[in-house]
Order: sequence, then C-alpha cells, then structure tokens
Amino acid sequence: MIMHINKGGITFDVQADQVFDLVRFWRDVANGQWEPNTFKIFSYFLNKDFCYVDVGAWIGPTVLYGSRLSKHCYAIEPDPIATEILNANISLNHFENITIFFGAINNRNGKTLMGNYLGLPGDSKSSILFANSNTAWVTDGVTLSKFFEMNKITNCNFIKMDVEGSEILILPEARDFLCSFDHTLYLSLHSTFFKNNEVMKPILDCLENVYKNLYLDDGTKINRDYIMQKNHNLEIVATNKHLEFLW
Repeated sequence: MIMHINKGGITFDVQADQVFDLVRFWRDVANGQWEPNTFKIFSYFLNKDFCYVDVGAWIGPTVLYGSRLSKHCYAIEPDPIATEILNANISLNHFENITIFFGAINNRNGKTLMGNYLGLPGDSKSSILFANSNTAWVTDGVTLSKFFEMNKITNCNFIKMDVEGSEILILPEARDFLCSFDHTLYLSLHSTFFKNNEVMKPILDCLENVYKNLYLDDGTKINRDYIMQKNHNLEIVATNKHLEFLW
C-alpha cells in the first residue's frame, strides 16, 4: 500500500503495510501526532545551502522530509528490516539527494553487534546497547568522524541523532570532531536505557564542550543540572545559536 504524506507543504510517498502497522504510523505523521516538534526543528535549521546527517534514520520520516529542505541528506540506519523499508521509500520518490549508509555509528571502526530492545527488528528500538538481546546481528560500524571522511562531507550544519542509547558511546568519542565545525545537534537522549544518570556525564561533558546552548525541542533553555535530574528521555537541541524562541 502506498500512502501520500503532506507535511507543511512538503510531500512524499511511502510504502505502508500492516506487518508493522505502518498505516497507522504514517497517518500519525501526516496528522501531527508523531514528533511534531521534530519537523518544526528541521524546518527551522535546515536549508538548501547545507547538508545534514541523520543518524538513526529508521524507515525515513525525517529523511524524506529533511532531504526536501537541505542540499543533501546522509541517512544512517543499521537495522536490516528498517533499511529495506527506508530504501523502498527513497526509491519510490526518486529522491536523488540522499546517501544511505546501512550500518551504525559507533565509538570505533569495524564490525558492530546490534540488537533490538523488544526483539522486533524494524520497530525503531535497535541499538548497540542491546547486542545481548535474543535478536542480534552484525553490521558495519564507523565513528562519526570516519563517516564524514568516507563521504567527504564538508558543509554539514545539522546532525540528528536518535540511536536508542548508543549516544553514550558515540558522543564522548566524537567530541573533538564535533568541535571542529559549526552545526546544531538534535539529540534524542535515552536516559531510561542507562542504569543511572551518572553514566550520562561523558555525554554532558561533550555537549557542554561543543555547544554554547542547550534547549528542549519546545525551545525551553536547559542546562546540565536539568538533564541530570530527569528520569525520562529528552529531545535536546544543542547549538551555538542563541534562540529567543523556536515557534
């Protein structure tokens, strides 16, 4: 089944089937029920002069939207079922400014063991942290700096990272690289996957070292203490821009 999606005047088609209840998911996307602030943030920061990197692309809701706003989208997804759907969605639209990497961003280069939190590959809950789950597979892994080098990326102004807790490995390793160019990081921080908030300190050290300002996805300015006190997942905009408001 093919569905036509319209988000704020940006349109694209998607493959939807009943196996993963994708009809309901894409209806939620179209109706603004799925991560409405994510699309607002993409619209605010992306533009045709720069590319962006989508770490944890899943089946493509942000990729299909963000590629229409940016010069080029580099989409990264390690889940074999999700990547099959992602590739089908990109092919369906004949979008030519998207590069897909069927692998994972990690804190080292080489083969990487992945797993799924619920044991259901394709459902967006895959992570390096769940490598010991009943459902596991091996994929190619590279550091963030290596990925940029491989793809000769020199004009990126935005990175979206939603990796189900793997940020605890990725960000500390990537700190120096992230300091080397000006960009905004839109991070899904999965603190509920960590044994306690203390283990987030290397992530927060990275954020404080690289970016001048941290905001929630609704534009509320936050700091390290705010993040450490929360016991639920947060959508964080880390940027060197000063935002009086988002919307």
